[in-house]
Amino acid sequence: MKQRIITGVIGAILVIIALFTRETFILNLLVGAVLVVTMFEGQHTTNLVKNNKFIVLNCIFAFVCAFIPLFGFLPTGLLITAVYIFAVVLLILANPKTMGLYQTFYGIGITLITSFGLSSILYINSLYRSKDYMYLSSDCLFLLLFVLGGAWFSDIGAYFIGSKYGKHKIAPVISPKKSLEGVLGGILSTVVCELLIAAFWSLFILDDNSYIQYGWLILLAALCPLVGLVGDLFYSYIKRTVDLKDFGNIMPGHGGFLDRVDSLIFVAPFVSIMLMYFPIIVHR
Repeated sequence: MKQRIITGVIGAILVIIALFTRETFILNLLVGAVLVVTMFEGQHTTNLVKNNKFIVLNCIFAFVCAFIPLFGFLPTGLLITAVYIFAVVLLILANPKTMGLYQTFYGIGITLITSFGLSSILYINSLYRSKDYMYLSSDCLFLLLFVLGGAWFSDIGAYFIGSKYGKHKIAPVISPKKSLEGVLGGILSTVVCELLIAAFWSLFILDDNSYIQYGWLILLAALCPLVGLVGDLFYSYIKRTVDLKDFGNIMPGHGGFLDRVDSLIFVAPFVSIMLMYFPIIVHR
């Protein structure tokens, strides 16, 4: 527990430092680096992708995905994705004996899901640059905190409440420690923490012509843990399939990077899509 807390504190400090670089390409570099590590963990560590050239190609694509939000998915992201798929096909044709169908589709799937999922936080960060949305730079900082909180406040609440009160298992085969009590605790902790951040933002950051839609914020905060749970269970299923406890040990007490961002990979794109239609912060 002590090691887990220490690693968590260090991780939180690094996230805060990264947020200070959010208006520069340094944040894209940092997310790109994390994506490369998660690609390695999800493919080489699991031993599900055995072709090293394929792993390298997937890592390169993942890193490039961290910069797509700077230019937009259309047409830049679509073009890069098309080039990636074409490169995979060429790799299959050049290495038919080492590029099995199973590892090919797993490699493509895990690469696209992880890369676009995690890079969604960079899309949210760049909303203030878009003419289509009425967001300020400070709004995007709040939205980033909201997304990170939507994934990690839930993890914290579910861990502590589930450890103490968890009795009703929700996925005993995939993740035996997950309980209904933990899920409810994660939802409650997320809603409370997000409301506290929103209250701080309303009092000290927003001007008189801006306000937070608390009803929508509460609903979205309650949904984030459920979406994150899907991501958590999805990556847990992969680990169970290959009889792996953690994707890595780069974060003592927590496992690998992929173990820490599995829920965020699903929460970030979910929130980014919702924000297109239902803004949390409104400017008169």
